[in-house]
Amino acid sequence: MIAPLEGIHLARPLARASHWLVQGVASIADPVCPGCGVDRSVRPARILLHGQVPIRLADLPHKGLPVRIQLCRQRYHCTNCGKTWITPTPGLEDGLRITRRLAEYVRRQIRTRTYSEVAVECGIDPKTVRKLSGD
Repeated sequence: MIAPLEGIHLARPLARASHWLVQGVASIADPVCPGCGVDRSVRPARILLHGQVPIRLADLPHKGLPVRIQLCRQRYHCTNCGKTWITPTPGLEDGLRITRRLAEYVRRQIRTRTYSEVAVECGIDPKTVRKLSGD
């Protein structure tokens, strides 16, 4: 079983030929507008649901195969100030479409293995491994 991620509800993983695929939904209790600070719990509601944005993330390998999370992030619109934003999702590495735990795993693995070996095991591009190494 894939370990849970903070702020993301994960479904049961599906085995594919080359990787595991997991459906996920980012969760947030009551969003606050980053533009004006209004809270969705305030009535009348000034924060509206404004569609969803799907992204695909890489996560820790599971049983020898890379893991991909198909994540739906909720989009919001504030009628108070007009700002539109996407659910902030904790547990993701800044600027990359990978989880923080995968980033930490990669940083540990590159101490003793080549970038290419780690990239193949995790199903990510060697350039991503290089970015994580700081080179």
